[in-house]
Amino acid sequence: MDPNLAIALSVFIITYALLASERVSRTIVVALASLVLLMTGILNLGEAFNFVNWETIGLLLGMFIIVVVLSDSGFFTYLALILTNKLAYDSKKIFIFFP
Repeated sequence: MDPNLAIALSVFIITYALLASERVSRTIVVALASLVLLMTGILNLGEAFNFVNWETIGLLLGMFIIVVVLSDSGFFTYLALILTNKLAYDSKKIFIFFP
C-alpha cells in the first residue's frame, strides 16, 4: 500500500471518528486534518483551494447576512406575532408550528 494512501486513509478515519463522537469542535477537527494532509505533502495548497466550492461559501455568506439583517430589523418577531395571531393563541397549535 502506498504510504500516502495509508496516511490519507488513517486521517480520514480518525477525522470521521472524532466528528461522530462530537467531543471536539468540528472546526478544530477539520482544520487539524487539513493541516496534517498539507504538512505531509499529500495535498499542496493549490489542490486544497481547488477542493473548496467558493460558490457555496458565497451563498452561505449571503444567507447569513440576510438572516442577520432580518433579525436585527425584528422581522422574525413580527412573523411570529402574525402566526400566533392566526393560530388564535391556541397553545397546542403554537407548540406544533413553533419548533
